[in-house]
Amino acid sequence: MLLAAIGCESTAVTVGGKPRPKRYQGVVSLSPSTTEIVASLGSVAILKGRTQADDFPRTISEVPVVASVKPDYEKIASANPGLIVYDAVLYNAQDVEKIKGLGADVFDFKANTVEEFNREVLRLGSLLAAETTASTYVDRIVGARNTALASAPATKPKVAVILPSPDGNHYINGTDSFLTDVVRSAGGDPIGPKADRFVALSPEFLISQNPDAIVIGVEASDKAGAAKLVDAVLADARLKSVKAIANRKIIAIDSDVLTRRGYRVDKLIENLGKSFAGLS
Repeated sequence: MLLAAIGCESTAVTVGGKPRPKRYQGVVSLSPSTTEIVASLGSVAILKGRTQADDFPRTISEVPVVASVKPDYEKIASANPGLIVYDAVLYNAQDVEKIKGLGADVFDFKANTVEEFNREVLRLGSLLAAETTASTYVDRIVGARNTALASAPATKPKVAVILPSPDGNHYINGTDSFLTDVVRSAGGDPIGPKADRFVALSPEFLISQNPDAIVIGVEASDKAGAAKLVDAVLADARLKSVKAIANRKIIAIDSDVLTRRGYRVDKLIENLGKSFAGLS
């Protein structure tokens, strides 16, 4: 891998007495969420590599795949990016060291709150010469949050977020995660174990927390499969005493939108906000 100056521009021109930030013309994204952001802030043309799981926006399908379960470091080096972007929750310390060892600059999304995420979007927008687009996206997120909170029930519903499984091996979102603050920003009172990601669900824990509603991730394009996952939660005998189950307050959301710190956070807050408002 060549040094980070390759695939980017640096200029001595000053704006308002301050050096203009380095601008990148070649970016590799190592997570579906960051691919959404890079492609939507700038253009697909700036992407020189992506992960196999990336599927939004649709136009990224022709971008070369440089990562599957793990990054393919040789392919990334061949793509010769100036900047590598990734979601920090997906990679451990050893992975990060290898990514940094490629010689490109790195930008990791690690926000655990909506405010932090907005700041990261604005920073990346500056690096991609897409300040206006980044600002517009942040404005949409703030607007969605304000609308959701204005219409939230006086007593905010207790909400658990679950990735369900037909075999009952469900996963629940931890309260130290970005998604927890999204639920809070949409007018819900998030519950879950102390973790910064999804962890195996303990039925006893869910019973003790007794949420008013359960948000589940489903594949939106597979309506039959989504219905089966809803039924799997409702029919789980271990959970029958949970208020949300007894009252059939299950909110199904596209799992890609639900689990990604990407370019659809505004839509997620908007949809959750409408659902929570309808619980009262």
